[in-house]
Amino acid sequence: MKIKNLITIIIGIISLFSNNAYTTNNYLVNFTELTPLEYSNMSIKYYINTENDQNCTNITKSNSKSSQFNRVLSKYVKEIYNNNSYANFLSQNGTHFVEFLELSNELNLDEESIYTCIRLFHNKIKSCIVVDDNVLNQMLDSMPELMERYFVKTRKPFNLKLLKQSIDKIIMSKLSSYSQNLQMTENNLFNNLSKEIFKNTKKEFNAQKRESEDIYKRERLRSLIIKFIELTISKLIWNHKNYSNIWSSLLNISNNLLKLAEYKIIDHMDDLDDLLWSLVHRFIFFLDLVATQLPSEFFEEAENYILNGTVFFLELEEQDKGIKTKKEFFLQALIDAKTRSLAFREIGIF
Repeated sequence: MKIKNLITIIIGIISLFSNNAYTTNNYLVNFTELTPLEYSNMSIKYYINTENDQNCTNITKSNSKSSQFNRVLSKYVKEIYNNNSYANFLSQNGTHFVEFLELSNELNLDEESIYTCIRLFHNKIKSCIVVDDNVLNQMLDSMPELMERYFVKTRKPFNLKLLKQSIDKIIMSKLSSYSQNLQMTENNLFNNLSKEIFKNTKKEFNAQKRESEDIYKRERLRSLIIKFIELTISKLIWNHKNYSNIWSSLLNISNNLLKLAEYKIIDHMDDLDDLLWSLVHRFIFFLDLVATQLPSEFFEEAENYILNGTVFFLELEEQDKGIKTKKEFFLQALIDAKTRSLAFREIGIF
């Protein structure tokens, strides 16, 4: 009898765990079964097309492009971004980031919308152990042209001299009208004059307030972009087995950073210099990891580029006086890595 009861209990426990496993597996199916290839086939723009097909009338009549985009973003977050394996995909493929930048242009989105998108990617990158160099190249290749419009100054800075000139014109105009209109009293003149001056000054100050808000949004976005690139650089890794593309990838990343400065997305040399230093130190770290697995041709190609002065970012003047330059750091790291590579191949010493 006891054995029978024990068997019943065991069957009940197995059944309970089976049901839980089914529920858990269903949950995991939604969050772990997608592969990087499947993610790459999931275009973010698909959500825009779906939204248009399902709600065409409502969108065109009552919903702004911004609200449409917010619905798309919500679907993306729920169905893709929250997936447990999405960070793994993002570490190997930057397509979704580029698509969001393209959508921001197609829908003419404001700074707040694009800020939200980049912040999502910034926080997801934090969970990546390493990031493939091609991901950063994808992102940086598209950034300058697609993000330039957010950093174009639309107004001239506030100028008290121009405001004074405007007020002078109002006074002269009102005084001229007063001299020609004998029925106008002094009280009417001063009332009209004060109203016009107040109206003009308020208009100018409101415009200045909007400009200050725009500047705040622009600088907030700029700061996020710099942090995002900095973080991604700190996790970069190159494929040592495909060593022939490593050097060109590094040069492309550095040139795109310089291009961001050219487009005023990075607007201070200190910020650019910090990113370039991050790139140098990360690449030196990479060399330290894989030096013994790289052939002598790789080191010779890199040395020739640097010694011939064709690596532009290494030729830039350092922002801080008296420090060891990026070029010196780079050459020393190459020599050390090349020595280790030769030692390993000749006598098997790491």
